[in-house]
Amino acid sequence: MLGADPFPLPMLTAATALNAVSDPVPLNDTRKHAHGVVFGTGVTAGTVVVETASDRNYAGTWEVLATYASGGAPAQLGSKDSYEGPLIGFVRHRVSVALVGGSVTSTMRRLRTA
Repeated sequence: MLGADPFPLPMLTAATALNAVSDPVPLNDTRKHAHGVVFGTGVTAGTVVVETASDRNYAGTWEVLATYASGGAPAQLGSKDSYEGPLIGFVRHRVSVALVGGSVTSTMRRLRTA
């Protein structure tokens, strides 16, 4: 039996700083996960990456799963990429290129085995 998060999990909320990072979310029994990124009105540059690592406290370079770059258009919505599992470890969102002119908000949704 599969279960889904009842609502998107907040990852970044009105983030503005370079290297702002969300709390890592465990993927323990996840079979699929999707990510959404919204650049606020006025953002003309900036990038958010979705990253994964096997340990929430991993100090090295996390593997990049997806990159969302502001195209300079106000209120750009990042596409929702999906990743199939089985997946283990953790995922996080990070501002990898400084935002210019505003903030970014991102979410994640998981599909889990029950």
